[in-house]
Amino acid sequence: MGEKTDKSHGRVYVYGGGVAGMTAAHELAIRGFEVHLYERQEALGPQGMMEMPAVGGLARTQYFALAEEQKLYYHVRKEPGEETLPVDADEELRRAIREKLLGDVKDLNATQVGLPRGQGPKSHDYFPVFWLEYKQADDGSFALTPRSARELREAARSIKLFAKAGYFHTELGTPCDMKILIQSFSDPAQVKLEDGVMVLGGIPTDVDNPAPKERAHGQLALKTQERLKELLGPPLANAVEIYDEKEGGPLHASSWLGLAPVTRDWVRVIAYRRQLPGEHGYRFFPSFYRHVFDTMERIPRYDVTGRAEGGSVLENLVSLPQIGLFGETSAPFLLSWDPPRVGDVLSRAEYGLSHIGNLRITSQDLIQFSLRVMRYLTTCSQRRAAELEGLSWWDYLEGYEPRNGSRLYHYSDAFKRLVRSSSRVLAALDGGHGDARTCGNTYVQLLTEALVPTSRNNCTLDAPTSESWFFHWRKHLEELGVRFFCGELQKLELEGKRLFARVHCPFEPNEEDRLQVHGDEQKVGKPIYFVVATDLLSAEKVTKSLTGGVPEMLRKQVREVAVDKDSPRVVERDPETTHPRNPWDRLQTISGIQFFFEKHVNLFDGYLYWLDAEWGLSAICSHLVWNDRPLDKLSAYQSILSVDIGDWNTPSRRLKKAAWECTPKQLTQEVLHQLRQGLRSRGPDEEPADAVLPDPDWVHIDESLEYSRDKDKPTLLRNKTPYLVPIVGDWRHRPGPEPWDPTPQAPPSELWDSSSPKHLWQAAHGGYPVHHGRLVFAGTWLKTFTRLTTMESANESARHAVNAILDHCSVHQKGRVLRPPRPRSAQGPSASHPYEKGLFPTTPFGDYCRIWNPERNELPDLELLQRQDEKSFLEGRPHPWDTWGLELIPSLLTRVPGSRDAFDTVMRVVGGFGQKVSPQATHGLLAVLRHLRMTLERNRPPQSR
Repeated sequence: MGEKTDKSHGRVYVYGGGVAGMTAAHELAIRGFEVHLYERQEALGPQGMMEMPAVGGLARTQYFALAEEQKLYYHVRKEPGEETLPVDADEELRRAIREKLLGDVKDLNATQVGLPRGQGPKSHDYFPVFWLEYKQADDGSFALTPRSARELREAARSIKLFAKAGYFHTELGTPCDMKILIQSFSDPAQVKLEDGVMVLGGIPTDVDNPAPKERAHGQLALKTQERLKELLGPPLANAVEIYDEKEGGPLHASSWLGLAPVTRDWVRVIAYRRQLPGEHGYRFFPSFYRHVFDTMERIPRYDVTGRAEGGSVLENLVSLPQIGLFGETSAPFLLSWDPPRVGDVLSRAEYGLSHIGNLRITSQDLIQFSLRVMRYLTTCSQRRAAELEGLSWWDYLEGYEPRNGSRLYHYSDAFKRLVRSSSRVLAALDGGHGDARTCGNTYVQLLTEALVPTSRNNCTLDAPTSESWFFHWRKHLEELGVRFFCGELQKLELEGKRLFARVHCPFEPNEEDRLQVHGDEQKVGKPIYFVVATDLLSAEKVTKSLTGGVPEMLRKQVREVAVDKDSPRVVERDPETTHPRNPWDRLQTISGIQFFFEKHVNLFDGYLYWLDAEWGLSAICSHLVWNDRPLDKLSAYQSILSVDIGDWNTPSRRLKKAAWECTPKQLTQEVLHQLRQGLRSRGPDEEPADAVLPDPDWVHIDESLEYSRDKDKPTLLRNKTPYLVPIVGDWRHRPGPEPWDPTPQAPPSELWDSSSPKHLWQAAHGGYPVHHGRLVFAGTWLKTFTRLTTMESANESARHAVNAILDHCSVHQKGRVLRPPRPRSAQGPSASHPYEKGLFPTTPFGDYCRIWNPERNELPDLELLQRQDEKSFLEGRPHPWDTWGLELIPSLLTRVPGSRDAFDTVMRVVGGFGQKVSPQATHGLLAVLRHLRMTLERNRPPQSR
């Protein structure tokens, strides 16, 4: 490790352990940089291990331990100076706790993250899952081996230590959030025949009467139970139970708890806290998450002992085949997204579009919407930037003309409701306030996913996120040499012309090491860079002393909001506490709530959306695709319904309150009410269904929401991580310049104004800037091609930050001269054509990070029409679609009773004009329109035929 560090190109401090920070660390490490990652969060891991730091950011699993009689779990504000670890003032106990949590206190940062499910070489040190070996004496009795006896004493000591520190609720005599289960096994090879009688452990048995065999197993478990109770004493002894397979289901030695080490008689001891996997929001991986998929494909999977087991984390993604739409006034509409199979294409299409009638959507709605999407698909990126970033998605769909205020298109009320509600639950895109370019790009990618299904349509993970993804990712980064530290970036400040970072590391054993200053190149002996990959609010906080560039734009982004939708006048507001929010405020609250059930609950095999829910609800039954299904005996629950709340500002009809105004109990009850209202509906002419969703046994609210300590009426005080929404006209206010795509033949990136401060450096070809010779930023709040606040944009942004460091190192360490790219000709080759991309560019430190621009990866059949529009735009002419007069046809469709004639008219206009102008360019559009017409005609709702 030391030799690799000495040969590194430089040291990079990455601040933030979310998806952006982990991606930056990953890309830098494989290119030979020494990486130190700092994350401030510490949290429970999969088996109750306190992970310091806890990586994953908003995407990590929010594990929480169960307490006696407590059903509702939410986060309360900590008082100033309050300890994170629940320990008393006894310094000796404090150090003992830290030693158990973190390992050797002399080197806290060298410890490994707790392995999933409590396995590992030191698993008996903390919430153990371990094996005890028994040996049989000459007289037939059994006794623990000396090593196993010692491990049992150490495990009992650890459990007593944490009980003393308050980790278990023992007020009522039995620690309700902890259990110690004992299960015995015997090696079948130990069974032998003596005079025709089977003998197991010195006890005769036979095949037809296994009672003596069971009795032998039971003796080992009873001996272990007696000894462990003696070591623990009351009340902890009350938690020790013998595992009953008949009650809890089979639990074999070959399960995830591991195989017995060798073939002898063993007893397995499972000591654990009953904890459940909460989360900020459910995981959704659409097929256009190309950056995330690329990273996951390069993360090996590790087993519970930390050894690579083959395959990649990408294989942990599971495609969900369906999406369900539910509404109070309509029957459920179920849409299948998995690739069609032989024999079910026609029946699936017939079901899909015939049931659209239940949503009260007309064929004219579908044709108008389809043609507007087609017009978007044939629009070049330059025109989208110039004309659509200042227009809402709904204004675009209605053909709004700003010059005279007219609207060319008209839709049914049912269709308006569908578009507005679906955009609200999809990454907080508001059709009325979200900009048309961001919404349009997202709809186009989802349309591509539907027309060209892949094996990764609408995926989720096969286990809680921290187990299925982040554990493997951190382990892999550690293998690459990345060092993890539990610390918080507090301030970036200049000393002369040099930039330094001040970091607080609260768990360092020596007080003088808890306040660190990073940035002394002479001390380190190599170039130093900083990557700030924190959330938006934290980034603004630590850069207050800096001027120019991203820091200056951050302050406006965080603190200022327009007084009205179209007003240039702004006012300041607190982004964490100000509510209700105006719909044109870029920072909103989007958070999740999880319902846990002791019984098996399966509402739907896919994602669920509620069209009429005032709070913009969507959900998933996560456990259905997990490899290790939760068992009531060990997991306390069997089912989980994870719900995202997309609207915290609209009052509910029943409570007359917005979600922000509710107590945790009111929030829980109202979400359940809105869910049930949509699930019960079977259509306007059908009786509502009976109870469809049982009461949950436990409820968890996203810990990013901070409530008051008032036990009678807790109020929501602040949202620590407000969600950045892409509102109309706000793209120009995003910090930083436009992103740069190193893909050959990609359009050039716009450079920042030449009047930018001298401490800003930007490569000649564009891209993210480097501040003060060492500082770059990464996060969803910067400009990316993805444009949405998602894991995908976090990953992409980190790649842009790394590319900026590669360019800066190339120029300042290797003397490389970077030249601005030549403007791309509108007649040149298509950037997404696989045979015309050319060799991927590289640097002296390795390849640039790959970038996928969604606008360069749309339907290939329409790319030539995009190039035609690009030529028209550069020449100052209108969109060819407008020139052809196709804009007028959709407005006439509202007066046409059928759709076939209208489609024929559109296709004749396109085909005729194409013969005169560009037959090759219009061929793709005709193919798409022909496919759309055939599908609509075959499956048109009955009332519109």
